[in-house]
Amino acid sequence: APVAESADRWSGMDCAGVSGRALSSMALDAVRFDEPRFDDAAIAASAEWLAGRADDDGGYPGAFYPSRTISTSLVLEGLEAARRRGPLPEAARAARDRAIAWLLSQSSASGAIGGNALTTSHAVLSLDRAGALPVRTAAEALAHFTTAQRGDGRWPGEDYYVAPLGDGRLGPIRSSAVTTALALAAARRSAAIARGPRAAG
Repeated sequence: APVAESADRWSGMDCAGVSGRALSSMALDAVRFDEPRFDDAAIAASAEWLAGRADDDGGYPGAFYPSRTISTSLVLEGLEAARRRGPLPEAARAARDRAIAWLLSQSSASGAIGGNALTTSHAVLSLDRAGALPVRTAAEALAHFTTAQRGDGRWPGEDYYVAPLGDGRLGPIRSSAVTTALALAAARRSAAIARGPRAAG
């Protein structure tokens, strides 16, 4: 069902800013720019900004991305990308550690992190990138991916993000193709970690 919020309010939600900064840090990790505004100090400033947007429990709010697991995973990716460029400010280091702890705390008995294959994929990939995916968590996530996969090879589409609908309200966007692509990558990394250091390389 559509989310009963106006597009105007949606456009100002802080989650969009959080996700944008996280994704920007991830992009800048891949490409070095000559412009002064893309120097390492600017990336450190973005990391510090992200640190200040965490919820009290260490996770990050979900709005544009309804799932807090997805938002927190994206922020962890951004903070890790910034860390790889240079030392993080103290607040950003603490935020990174708390985001890792929060994501790990979302693991359930089924092996899912955050409730489904999509959220688990994001969590696994971000934790792996940060070097913080425990063997047990990886094995449990792999079991979840195995169980959740459909007979035709796909994983079902899950609510990924919300977007304005034609009537001005918000509705969830979901895609089996997106979930399947992410689940394939995350299942591969989960299997590598679960099988030990040699396979994880």
